[in-house]
Amino acid sequence: MAVKVQRLVVLLSLAWAGASAAKAKTTALPASFPQCSIKDPNINACLRQAVQIVIPELVKGVPSLGVYSIDPLDIVEANIGATEGPVALSLDFKQLKIGGLRTTRMLSLSFDPKTYRIAMRAKVEAPLRLDGNYKIAGKVLVLPIQGEGLCSLRLDDVTADINLAMHEESRGGVKYLAVDKLSLSFDTSRLHMKFENLFNGNKELGDNMNRFLNENWPEILKELKPSIDDTFGAAFQAIANRIFHKVPLDKVFLP
Repeated sequence: MAVKVQRLVVLLSLAWAGASAAKAKTTALPASFPQCSIKDPNINACLRQAVQIVIPELVKGVPSLGVYSIDPLDIVEANIGATEGPVALSLDFKQLKIGGLRTTRMLSLSFDPKTYRIAMRAKVEAPLRLDGNYKIAGKVLVLPIQGEGLCSLRLDDVTADINLAMHEESRGGVKYLAVDKLSLSFDTSRLHMKFENLFNGNKELGDNMNRFLNENWPEILKELKPSIDDTFGAAFQAIANRIFHKVPLDKVFLP
């Protein structure tokens, strides 16, 4: 199987408000954001608790950091797909809203203060909902599929492993963190799918295809999962870098 993210344009509602990254002003974390000492022997537990406390703040949005609400998380455009194998298709999303992230619970967190690497595991307690516009063309198992319209997807019992690789950089004599790569891999107990207007609005064909997709969701998700992981990883990497670009390292961690 060959999987390809044919086009990954993850444009979030994290607008730079017309300002370039280079001109972003240095700021501190909001007072509601807990801080941990980088020398704390229990830093993993401290950071896990801190991230859990910060999630509701991110849900509301943090204007001082230029971060808007992550629930719903707005993705203007994204493409996922597989080029070979039993599922060979291109699936374009536009104006996609992802809801449910406010119920995220941190299960574990490990941080290496020498390399600035973080490994986290989290669970989304409520179903994760994706609603927006889609365009699909290709083959699903043995059946051709094509359509364009509204779609609704629901993922139950989502757990995710998230790994951040970061480095320290200096700008104007001030040290900052930057995320080189945020990789994400998720699991779900069930994927529910509904695509409206399949086959140019042919209700019988559309209903049969939606039934087929939901009956065979494990095989379909297996083929598409790598590009879905990449889409979510890119989205959350953009959020993390938006914050770290504005907040100096010595304001992220206590001495």
